[in-house]
Amino acid sequence: MIRDKKFAVLPFWIYSTSVLSQSRPWLGAVGLFLAFGLGCMMRFHGTFVDEGDNLAVGHLLQEGHVLYRTLFSHHFPFPYYWLAAAFALLGPTVESARLSLLLFQLLAFGLTMYTSRLYLAIGLLAVTWNSVALFSFGNMAIYQSFSAITLVPIFVLTFITIHWQRPLDGKSQLTFALFATIGLLTNPLLVFPIALSLLFLFLARRYKEASAIIAMMSFGGGLYLSYLILTDSLLDFYNSAILFNSQIYAQYSSTVNGNYLDVVLGAAAHVLHLFNPEKAMFPIDMLASYDAASQWLLSGTASKVVLILFSLMLASRKRFLPAAFVYLFAATLLTRGRTNFDQLALVLVAICSLSLLAAGIGSASDGEVQQKRAVWGQWVAGGLLVWMVGCGLYYPIAYPERMTYEANFGYYESWGDRIVTRSCGQADRLGVYPGNPYLYFFADIQPISKYPFMWPWVADIGLGEEVKGLKTQQMAIVYFDSAGSVWGKPNTEFLQPLSTYLAQHYIPVGEDLYLSPALHQSCQALSAQEP
Repeated sequence: MIRDKKFAVLPFWIYSTSVLSQSRPWLGAVGLFLAFGLGCMMRFHGTFVDEGDNLAVGHLLQEGHVLYRTLFSHHFPFPYYWLAAAFALLGPTVESARLSLLLFQLLAFGLTMYTSRLYLAIGLLAVTWNSVALFSFGNMAIYQSFSAITLVPIFVLTFITIHWQRPLDGKSQLTFALFATIGLLTNPLLVFPIALSLLFLFLARRYKEASAIIAMMSFGGGLYLSYLILTDSLLDFYNSAILFNSQIYAQYSSTVNGNYLDVVLGAAAHVLHLFNPEKAMFPIDMLASYDAASQWLLSGTASKVVLILFSLMLASRKRFLPAAFVYLFAATLLTRGRTNFDQLALVLVAICSLSLLAAGIGSASDGEVQQKRAVWGQWVAGGLLVWMVGCGLYYPIAYPERMTYEANFGYYESWGDRIVTRSCGQADRLGVYPGNPYLYFFADIQPISKYPFMWPWVADIGLGEEVKGLKTQQMAIVYFDSAGSVWGKPNTEFLQPLSTYLAQHYIPVGEDLYLSPALHQSCQALSAQEP
């Protein structure tokens, strides 16, 4: 019995908040509507070379190329196919790419909301995430954005199943399997959070549900395997997306290794590396003008603290299985580097946990002290979400000039026009070295070979084929950044054969641009015909 009258309403508060979260679909609809508006407001901010790759390759797939066979990539395929479909439906523009990511996100959140009936919690998540996603590059069409989004239905559906000890219905199983399959086709490292989630479903004695999910995932994987076989690209996929990463790219990047399970176990054993500054997220440049507390709140460190405290709170209420799940799920998200986009999924899952807490999910408990803590936990979680939304909204208000299309993509668009002009509209092949895939997209010219970039790790396998392409392509224009470098390696050194061939056989036309002899002659002939 609660003696303190001012806390006599606590059980009702906790119960009513949780019920409200589950029984008012309009709350979720409002949240998704606001999230869409926020996402549209943030849609043009920022550029990143990996997004340029997705845009360029997605556009080329739309035009008939076959991924891995006629186009090289060492990333997994789903984002490319998604963008190819978006371009086919909406046209090949940056706006259609960014909006398609937003729609993918709202689809994932909406299905999570529908299957879990957590309307308030997922609505809060959608609004908060679309306020702060740009700080983690989460508004960009990069694979990290897609893969992080797929984790939301997996995390939420697993959590409520083991927390409330309720079965997963058929719709929930299908939603889990759909996004787990998409996740694995986006980022193979999601095998760890997905496998962990399935393990906890088995531990919760949801054998039939977990087995059905595995069967549906196997069916989805089998469909893609069949597609690779039918397009004669299975071996190319294996060589590019698996062998290349493990044997070539791993020599250049410390975040790529074959001991990911050890990395996950190490994170779990060392409190998510919370006290190790060498594992902390790098500072986010966009937050330089923010106060220290806001910078911390939007960092990976704060996300770790949130997930650890959520786990401890559950354990204090004797919810040991959900507590272990939350903690270990967080550990599986620390398999890559320290950049804001590498830890994007960690931040999103932390916001998801705060949203669950703020909506009263996981707050039910016995005893006066526990009930007081539950209400305070809801208020603190809600306050942190409001703070995050405020931080996110401050940025476009303080820096409106950074939010425009021209500020972010005007440079690439002008370079695309320049390439077309310098090639007198006659080029049918483009080489950009060592790489800037945005230029392929904006110039709308196909690459010289199957390689849309020639970074040092790609040059190890593709430089010879690229030089061969320079020799055989008649109407080619090339941009070569002769003064630049990649990770301390001068472009003129690791691309020396290519640089030499350009100097000896191509015609420089200024601004690091070169024309093939045939293209140069064609442009001269056109110029001579002008009055």
